[in-house]
Amino acid sequence: MGLYSSMNSIFFGASFLSNTHIQAKKKFRNKYEQKTANIVEIDPKNPDDKEALHEVSKKWDKQYISFAWNIYNDAVEDFDYPDVKAEHFLALTTQKNNFDKLNPDKVLGLALVSERAYDDFEINWLQVEPNNNSVDFHKNRQYKQVGRAMMNYICKTYSDKPIVVNPANTAVEFYKKYGFTYEDDIYRGILCYRVS
Repeated sequence: MGLYSSMNSIFFGASFLSNTHIQAKKKFRNKYEQKTANIVEIDPKNPDDKEALHEVSKKWDKQYISFAWNIYNDAVEDFDYPDVKAEHFLALTTQKNNFDKLNPDKVLGLALVSERAYDDFEINWLQVEPNNNSVDFHKNRQYKQVGRAMMNYICKTYSDKPIVVNPANTAVEFYKKYGFTYEDDIYRGILCYRVS
């Protein structure tokens, strides 16, 4: 982990959280094989992390309208959400080390998960790099199962409290695959995940 100092502030770069697995296309074939990727937490106070997140959002928004810009904006703006105790900016990357210098070209997925005062977590945004997104028209993508790897990490890591999401209509079935259901209690109209 890199350490950065600017006058009175000390910054740490992105932190390694976990290994995960995705599917990568074999060269010269239309078959996929398992590939190790890494989940890291981006530090929005770190100038290098902010720049990497900015580069990702610009690149992805050129390819397709994405949520990457919203994630970047939440990271750099000092929003004061009264119901949010902590925010976790997550990235799935094929980068193997030196996470304090996150390479935007190796980031395949982003997520923002908020720990809320309601004693739950909320998936504010989840985005797979547009050229590797299964929801859309990319049948010839380089990587598969990026969203799955991110959801497996999120559901495992934050399962001590309910996890809620208010997804786009096109993503409802994706979340239901991970056990999210509509509930009639305080989460009425929002998908919720609870560990039984």
